[in-house]
Amino acid sequence: GAHGIVIGDPCTSSRYIPGLCNADFDVQHRLPQLLNALNEKDPLDFIVLLGDAFYDVHGMLTASFWRQLSKKTQQTLLLSVPGNHDFWIFSPSLAMSQDQMGIGFRQWYAQDTAADAPKASGCENDTDSVNETVPYPGMPGARDFFFYHIIGDIGFLGFSGAHSLESHGSLFEEACRH
Repeated sequence: GAHGIVIGDPCTSSRYIPGLCNADFDVQHRLPQLLNALNEKDPLDFIVLLGDAFYDVHGMLTASFWRQLSKKTQQTLLLSVPGNHDFWIFSPSLAMSQDQMGIGFRQWYAQDTAADAPKASGCENDTDSVNETVPYPGMPGARDFFFYHIIGDIGFLGFSGAHSLESHGSLFEEACRH
């Protein structure tokens, strides 16, 4: 069957949030080494990144991490959902000019999302991202982060927790029908 690895909140640096990460773990270097070793020994079918991707404001931490991955690991299917810190450094109530509102996440982790697909037939309440209500100005719509896939005997459904359930319209129903 299909197999892979699921990573949640890979805190690699305290650069933007002092004291956030435990430097003793050296996740910035050890995690790429682990992924490369796993993928070399028994090739992975997928890697899942469950949000808060590196707490990176400008992309430098992210680029450094991905440069350490072998070409084989970089070519492994990546599924990723945004965490709260992929939208805001601290929180929406403490908005800062460097908050990415999910835009940096969407660019780094290009996904095959509902925003990229034609509307599915039979989805009466489906809305376009440009027309959907977003929680904060400048934030991409929920469809930009919603995906579902089947890999072997494993089903995946990814979505943004920064958007309301209602903003996803009938996308959950569509995914269940798939």
